[in-house]
Amino acid sequence: EGTKFGFSYGLSIEYFMTKNYLFSSGISVLQTAGNISYKGVFNGLNVQNDLVYVPSDIYVSYKIKYLEIPLVLKLRTNEIGYLTYFGQFGLKAGFNYSAKSDYEYIYGSSVSKIFSNDAKEDINWINLSLVIGVGLEYNISGNTSLSLGLTFNNGFINQLDTKLNELDVNGNALIDNEGNPVLTGKNASANLNYVALNIGIYF
Repeated sequence: EGTKFGFSYGLSIEYFMTKNYLFSSGISVLQTAGNISYKGVFNGLNVQNDLVYVPSDIYVSYKIKYLEIPLVLKLRTNEIGYLTYFGQFGLKAGFNYSAKSDYEYIYGSSVSKIFSNDAKEDINWINLSLVIGVGLEYNISGNTSLSLGLTFNNGFINQLDTKLNELDVNGNALIDNEGNPVLTGKNASANLNYVALNIGIYF
């Protein structure tokens, strides 16, 4: 729910199986972000300093970093002038190593915010994506080429590890007779899908 700009950087290697068919891999660091909202609870202290749970609308902004390793098959045309065109498809594995979140809780007329919260326990440690892309390479000199392309990354795995709350007839988080929230046993769901503009130099 909501998209933000991210960026990545890294190294890529290509192995020529034939003149026009290549296997591509490498390693990169991806920094991405996004927003979600759901019905949950805010846990705070009452005037007696007892922990209480209050049904809330929760808005979360995530900043997540992945170490990514692609495994891609690349199909290239013959060089036309100084240009070579290509298409590619394959898989990409991402390993989460950092996650931060900003929370906003709205309950009644009150608003509470928590910034720069460590969210690694709320994020799945692995992501797996289908990668489809097109692009072109401009030969600068000899084996040195400038590459420009677009890729669509379609994530397979739910990235959230946060339990959802049962809702009452009014659509608010359900609180039991002992004052505790009732969980569904299901996780919130969000897949990592994005379009990337790729710029690089091969040599």
